[in-house]
Amino acid sequence: VLSRGARLADPGEFTKRAFLNGRIDLSQAEAVIDIVNAKTLVSLEIAAAQIHGGLRKKIETCRFALWELQTELSAAIDFPEEMETLFKAETAADRLKGQILSPLQELIKQHDQGRILREGIRVVVAGFPNVGKSSLMNCLLHRDRAIVSPYPGTTRDFLEEPLDLYGLQAMIVDTAGLQETDDPVERIGIEKTHEKIREADLLLFMVDVTQPIFIQKETIPVFEKPTILVVNKVDRVNSDRFPEIPKEWKRFPVVRISALTQYGVDALKEKIFERITQGKGFRQEDPIVPNLRQKLLLDRALKATEAALEGISYGRSPELVSMDVEEALDALNEILGETIRPDILDAIFSRFCIGK
Repeated sequence: VLSRGARLADPGEFTKRAFLNGRIDLSQAEAVIDIVNAKTLVSLEIAAAQIHGGLRKKIETCRFALWELQTELSAAIDFPEEMETLFKAETAADRLKGQILSPLQELIKQHDQGRILREGIRVVVAGFPNVGKSSLMNCLLHRDRAIVSPYPGTTRDFLEEPLDLYGLQAMIVDTAGLQETDDPVERIGIEKTHEKIREADLLLFMVDVTQPIFIQKETIPVFEKPTILVVNKVDRVNSDRFPEIPKEWKRFPVVRISALTQYGVDALKEKIFERITQGKGFRQEDPIVPNLRQKLLLDRALKATEAALEGISYGRSPELVSMDVEEALDALNEILGETIRPDILDAIFSRFCIGK
């Protein structure tokens, strides 16, 4: 076939042709690669929602409001003697706030959650030695991935494993126990634990209910991370004998479990899911921003919209306000691919596999 003049398709060529021929916009084209790369049901549903125009519909609503405003500004520029009739500043400012500014702010706010839902979340299990971190990892994975022993310092390096959590992708990281030690190898493991905690999206800090937690309070690490306090080994004590949680930890949600009997492990999974989704769950129709390119363009559109609003508030000329509105429109047009540099377009489609 090739010898008779056919050639191999370029990466993403079929999707690119659909985009260039106007069948789909660029946000929908980018969703194709998200479908190919989806690792969980939720990330697949997000990409499918984008293919059906979830983001485009929101962008088009903002663009229409900007076009209307730009039309009024153009009329005021062409007929300055009738400006007060053609362009009403107070009405324009209200429309900018309600129809453009607020939706853009909401889309930008959704970016981080969209990233977590699409790319997954890093969940780091940390705590003092022998509190059951490795046992918990094995429980979550439903297999013996981490070595479990009664001796402190068994885990000297971190372990990472993917986990499908109710359709969301999570990377579970088991770490070395936090303690003072003279063992140089163990110290390296503890340094890596701190490194993994810094990289975490969510920290599961484990304690052993049979140990006097109130005595440990002087050595409680302070982590500025979303944290769930996991109290393990509850099968070993009566519920009325649980030690008091130190006040330094009371700001964190607490889940009591037994990694041995798996009591409370499902409740912990639900709490992790709740923290990932911020208690909102996931709705397929949410116009979640799926990538950084689009988020940066939304930032640019928001900045230009704020400048236009400021210009109207300070009574600046329609010509100056019109420039800011045009800047916002350009950014939104670029999200949908209506105005985009060829090199950026090539970079986007180079991420596709052959064909597609």
